[in-house]
Amino acid sequence: MIKQLNASGHKTTAVVQGVAASIASVIMCACEEIVMNESSLVMMHLCWSIVQGDSNALRKEAESMDVINDAIVSFYKSKFDLPTDMIKQYMEEETWFSGKEAEAFNFKCRVVPDEKDFSIAAKIKDFDLKKFKHTPKALKEMNMEEQTKENVEQIETALEEVKDETASVENAEVEGETLVVENAVVEQETMITLAEADKRVAGMQSTMAKKLDALKKEYDAKIEDFKVQMKAKDEELAKAKADATSFKESLDKSTEELSKVTSALEEKKNALETLNASVNTPNASLPTLAEGLAKCKTPAEKSAFISSGKWRRN
Repeated sequence: MIKQLNASGHKTTAVVQGVAASIASVIMCACEEIVMNESSLVMMHLCWSIVQGDSNALRKEAESMDVINDAIVSFYKSKFDLPTDMIKQYMEEETWFSGKEAEAFNFKCRVVPDEKDFSIAAKIKDFDLKKFKHTPKALKEMNMEEQTKENVEQIETALEEVKDETASVENAEVEGETLVVENAVVEQETMITLAEADKRVAGMQSTMAKKLDALKKEYDAKIEDFKVQMKAKDEELAKAKADATSFKESLDKSTEELSKVTSALEEKKNALETLNASVNTPNASLPTLAEGLAKCKTPAEKSAFISSGKWRRN
C-alpha cells in the first residue's frame, strides 16, 4: 500500500478520525498531507514479528526486523521534525499522542476541531487495545465503556426476542395432545401431536447418529490406510539408509585400495628414478652407441667398441 501511495502520481491525504496505530501510522506518513481531529490518536512502536525455529532463525529474524525498523524510521522522519535517535526512542517506548499534542511532538499535520458528534470511543470500539503496552488509561476506559454499551444493547435486543417468543407460547392452547399456537403459520394446515413431534425428533437424531457413524468409519478407514502407507514409507526409508551405508562402506574400501595402489606406484616410480640415476649418471661422460660407432672406421673397430661396453644407452 505504501508503494502504491508513493507511485500514485496524485496528492494523497491521510485523515485520522480515530486511531492511526502501528502500521497505520506508517501508512499515514506515506501521504503528502495528514489531517487529525484534536482527539484522534497516533501510536508508534518497533515492528513486531512471530517466528519459530532455532537460534540461527531467531537471530536472522531479529536482523530483518532491524532493517524494517530503519525503514519505518525513514517514513516517520519525513513527518516528524525530530532527530533519528529520538524517533527510535519513541518507537521503543510505544508512544501515543493526540492531535492536540501533535505540535509538542513536532509532527507535521493539520489539526481540525472535533465535530459535534465526534466520539473517539465509538471510533475504536472494535480496536484491540490489549496487545499494546502503554495504551492511555482514559482510552482504555472509553473503549471498555463503548463495548459495554454495545453489549447492553445486544442483551436488550435478545431480551426483546425472548419476550416475544414467551408471549407467543403464553397465547398457545393445548387441546388433548395437540399444541395449537395462535397466529402460527402451519404449512397446508397440518397439525401434529406432541407424541408425533417427539417421534420425528427421535428419527432425525437416529439419522444423524447413522451419518456420524458412517463418517467416523470412513475417516477411520482413511487413517488406517494412511498408517499402512506411512509404514511402507518407513520401510523404504530404512532400506534406503541401509543401501547408503553399504555404498559408503564399499566406497571407503575402494578409496583405501586406491590409496594402496597409489603408494605402490609412487614406490615404483622412485625405484626407477634411482635405477636410472645409478645407470646413467656414472656413464654421463661416455658417448652413446651411435656416437661411438660413427667414430669407428672399420668393422673390426666397431665390433671392438661394442664389446668394450664403454658407451651409454642414451
